[in-house]
Amino acid sequence: MTPPAHDHEEQIAQLLVGYGRCTVLLALLIGLLAIYPYFQTWHLGRLVLQVLQLTTILIGLYAVAGRGTSFKLGVLLAATVLGFYVHRIVTSGPDFLYGLRYALNIAFYLIIIARLMVYLLRKGAITADRLHAAISIYLLAAIAWAMAYSIVLWADPQAFVFANRPPDNTSPAFYHFLYFSVTSITSVGYGDITPVTDQARSLAILEQLFGLFFMTVLIARLAGLYPQQTEAER
Repeated sequence: MTPPAHDHEEQIAQLLVGYGRCTVLLALLIGLLAIYPYFQTWHLGRLVLQVLQLTTILIGLYAVAGRGTSFKLGVLLAATVLGFYVHRIVTSGPDFLYGLRYALNIAFYLIIIARLMVYLLRKGAITADRLHAAISIYLLAAIAWAMAYSIVLWADPQAFVFANRPPDNTSPAFYHFLYFSVTSITSVGYGDITPVTDQARSLAILEQLFGLFFMTVLIARLAGLYPQQTEAER
């Protein structure tokens, strides 16, 4: 027997106003993106951002994985990344561990993305919390790709062309790549940052494909909200 139409309307409304474990993660991610430009220009501000970023991911990981192996591995990676970052600030020297720090950050993000994907694709009704998990995956993937772009630029300073490079010709900040990553995963592409090496272009292609694939999966899951009509109802 097919549930009444008003039940489905209530379910859809609950998606818009409901909340759950992943709602906190989504709210923290949005807040982090909003404050990033105001803290990235000074050392202490970047340290605060790093701590907030790692704390946000640990909260999300705990929400979906509890105190299991994934959470313990996440704590270990977070502590290692933070240690590298503090070492850079204290020594005031060149960041020889720049690539490794970002690589560990990416591994950290991949763990929670994988856990959230399992939660999202698990059999069951789509709830507000699962919808928030889906949006969180999208944002986490964009941040992880921004870190990958940073590693590519660190390895090859000519990997990207910037239409609006800083006047003092300093190396572009991570936030520039976060901006580029979001425009890539959403297939907007303003063109002010252009990958010019094969490695950089390959990363951009993979991110665009991920964005398309993920939206396809999300739409397929949301389609489950609408039950198939019987012949009598048509």
